[in-house]
Amino acid sequence: MRFIYSLLSIFTFFIASPAFAVDMIGHVSYLHGDVKITRDNGATSETLTSESKIHLNDTILTVNDSSQVEITFIDNTTIELSGADGSLVVDEYVYDVASPEKNKANYNILKGSFKYVSGLLPKQNNNAQINLDFGSIGIRGTTIFRAMKDHECWIYVEEGQIDVFNDGGKVSLGENDGTRMSARDVAPHDPKPWGQKNIDWIKSTVARSE
Repeated sequence: MRFIYSLLSIFTFFIASPAFAVDMIGHVSYLHGDVKITRDNGATSETLTSESKIHLNDTILTVNDSSQVEITFIDNTTIELSGADGSLVVDEYVYDVASPEKNKANYNILKGSFKYVSGLLPKQNNNAQINLDFGSIGIRGTTIFRAMKDHECWIYVEEGQIDVFNDGGKVSLGENDGTRMSARDVAPHDPKPWGQKNIDWIKSTVARSE
């Protein structure tokens, strides 16, 4: 009952608050270093703060190696972005408690390392998708990491399942699997379980600064 009440409270808040009801989709839940946000299709730019609210089509930019930000969306999905020149844009986001079959999200994350943890969006049918430099990730309820190394995009699944695809092909990953992409027209590497060395490395790319 407490869980149901919590969801209803969140839903009621957004319906009752005209300023946030239509286009506020998340907030800053962690911030370290210099992070920028551009709004209104690039018309305005400002420094992100812990009080900043996130709206559809905002662009979040990490400025340098020490820049880190976590965004918590209204369905409790979190994306933590870290490192120089990272960018996050939410092109599409629908979260409707009353009509869950309509819920979906489409994120663009170029450069930078990130950690993604699924929230309450549907966990099937790839209703959430992340578009990357060299391809895309279709998400089916998961915790995943992405980082760049040796001019390749490295992806690791800690929990859940994903599809990784581009113009060259598609692979499916389960828990503890990893893959790499080197170009948009070259298929992702066959997935395989990662050893602890690679796991520790990719997690370190989004480790929070003290």
